[in-house]
Amino acid sequence: MKSNYCHSKPGHTINLEPTAISQVFNDVYFRIDTHGKILDYQPGGKQKKEVLSAFFLGKQFPGFLPLNVRKRFAEIVAQVLQTQSLISFEYSLKLPVGKAKYEVRILPLPRWQVMVYVCKLDKTNQNIVLEPAITQEKTQQLEKALNELQQHQSQLIQTEKMSSLGQLVAGIAHEINNPINFIYANISHAKQYVQELLGLLEVYEQYYPPLPASQAPTAKVDLAFARQDLPKILDSMNNGAERIRQTVLSLRNFSRVDEEGMKRVNIHEGIESSLQLLQHRLNSQSGHPQIQVIKEYGNLPKVVCDAGKMNQVFMNLLNNAIDALVGLSSDGIITNNPQIFIRTILQDNRVTIRIADNGPGINQEIRDRLFDPFFTTKPVGRGTGLGLSIGYQIIVEKHHGQLECISTPGQGAEFVITIPLCL
Repeated sequence: MKSNYCHSKPGHTINLEPTAISQVFNDVYFRIDTHGKILDYQPGGKQKKEVLSAFFLGKQFPGFLPLNVRKRFAEIVAQVLQTQSLISFEYSLKLPVGKAKYEVRILPLPRWQVMVYVCKLDKTNQNIVLEPAITQEKTQQLEKALNELQQHQSQLIQTEKMSSLGQLVAGIAHEINNPINFIYANISHAKQYVQELLGLLEVYEQYYPPLPASQAPTAKVDLAFARQDLPKILDSMNNGAERIRQTVLSLRNFSRVDEEGMKRVNIHEGIESSLQLLQHRLNSQSGHPQIQVIKEYGNLPKVVCDAGKMNQVFMNLLNNAIDALVGLSSDGIITNNPQIFIRTILQDNRVTIRIADNGPGINQEIRDRLFDPFFTTKPVGRGTGLGLSIGYQIIVEKHHGQLECISTPGQGAEFVITIPLCL
């Protein structure tokens, strides 16, 4: 389907009855919102007739339908938005010179909008000279366009979900950051005060006569143990607060909400943030051993890229590598001594990031489909089949780079990202 919509020449006006779309176009696409407002339109085929944009844009689409069809149209739009599927219906229209039959196809779009396709089906009065009906070839082209549109729609929805997730992560990181900094900053003071109090207690024990054992406050307290354990508890609290601080920092670096768009960023920080967020999957768990991460970072300058989108790619590739190593790929084989290798290189003003694993590898048939939308080898419920497809778009289309997979069955898999240093 074409992306450019019809605009007429200045001063070119056509007087039409509201229900006579067919007098202008043989078939036409409309994009409307949930209130029926026409956002833009496009004539189908090679029709050259032009209509002043003001005639359609901003108008209520149901106003161009017969009265007896408008209620049915509104119900079908609601059903399309609820089921997220294509629905079509037919209606007849009386024209000044006769009657004609039309088909309306309604397809869901992102952001609670729909595409409405109106076309003539046949002529019911031999005295009317109407445009030819849609050919079989054109119908097939339309079906193909609709399928592609649905794929792009799903990808856009997934991208918007990731964007919303990034904003959510940034908000959570911000809310956690302040209280954890308060705790972390005060633990050192608490440790100092505890040491002073313990020292003061020793002085009291030396210079004040002890109370009878039955009356001593320490009778029910293991004071010797408390003296040894209290500093350890404070050290554990300090370590826990430090881990939370590092996790919050990783969340903020991963989301990069404050750095949307193309900016100079440290690629290694994005990789480290992704690894930090995936640490729980890298650790040893029941059923599979700990995954060792081997890093060979080159001396990279800051790279001009969309940091949030690049982190999304790193997260998807690292997640897929872990899935392959713990047996969540199609073969279900758990790898002994699992390892992930990350290497970055700068060469000829291009940055290369290589993420490899020593898992079971990928055969040629699967490699040919890796970047297809909705293709996945993971069990049901474990993957949508959109991660690599979206990652490919981010690298190739947004950053003018390359993303490829190198793999041999039984010898692991390697994904190679190559992007220019500056766009």
